[in-house]
Amino acid sequence: MMKKVVLFLAIVSFSSVAGITDITTKPVALIALKKNSAQYVDVCKAADDSCKEGTSIWKEKNADGIFYLTTSHLQLTKLKKDGDTYSKIV
Repeated sequence: MMKKVVLFLAIVSFSSVAGITDITTKPVALIALKKNSAQYVDVCKAADDSCKEGTSIWKEKNADGIFYLTTSHLQLTKLKKDGDTYSKIV
């Protein structure tokens, strides 16, 4: 009888935990911005002019307002454009 109770509690608790941790990761297509483009310059200014040698800026293919700034020091900064203003997303 005790084994059945323990088994029942295990099944109930595992199924409830599985429902909570159901997080899906989806791939996102990115497009590199050209270094001489106006958007590249605007994103660099919003990122406190952290664009140095080895910096790349990417934007999501189907979302005009989401940008990713990557550096040669393996730093990743996500920015969002709202109107004419860029802000960092933490």
